[in-house]
Amino acid sequence: MYVVRLLSLLLSLIGYTTSGVAYALRIALLFIMLGLSVYAGTIITPNAHELRMELRSLSRDVPGYNLVQRNFRSLHKRSAIINSVIFLLGFVIVILTAYTYRD
Repeated sequence: MYVVRLLSLLLSLIGYTTSGVAYALRIALLFIMLGLSVYAGTIITPNAHELRMELRSLSRDVPGYNLVQRNFRSLHKRSAIINSVIFLLGFVIVILTAYTYRD
């Protein structure tokens, strides 16, 4: 997934010769999307996986179960929000591109 986003970013940098606000905004949004994706994939996903495995090993009556469950839910919520933001930013890029290249 990172390769596709990085390739998209590189092609945008190479393939577009004119400058402008829309172009700069698209590139900035692609960088933000790439950064969020890397953050979610390298920080959130491993931590959430570790907490999920810990949850599966604990029974519900163990005192630390609620804390682990709360931490997992927090990471899962953060991951869902980040993925939603990435999706919406991609949609904004598509709309911005369509608006820029309309004839």
